[in-house]
Amino acid sequence: MVELPAPDPVRAFDLQKLVVEQDFKLPNTAEDGPKVPGALQTYVEDRLWGAKNAAAWLDGQGIAPGSKACEMLGALVEGGPEAKIGRYSELD
Repeated sequence: MVELPAPDPVRAFDLQKLVVEQDFKLPNTAEDGPKVPGALQTYVEDRLWGAKNAAAWLDGQGIAPGSKACEMLGALVEGGPEAKIGRYSELD
């Protein structure tokens, strides 16, 4: 996960444009072997066990609203601000 500065909070949701403006490039190398869980996975697992240790706004949410937030972010990452979410399947 990478944080990119966004001077205009309204346009910050156009992730594709923000990545281009920041000249950000994903690494082009594949890693072999088991992956260490990332911060988001660790946080979700902790929440499922009852621990709350992140930002207050996130800790105050239930698992279902948190899942919906992740779905919305995923749609933005995948399809940008014009994502056709009505065409997504449950698997998407």
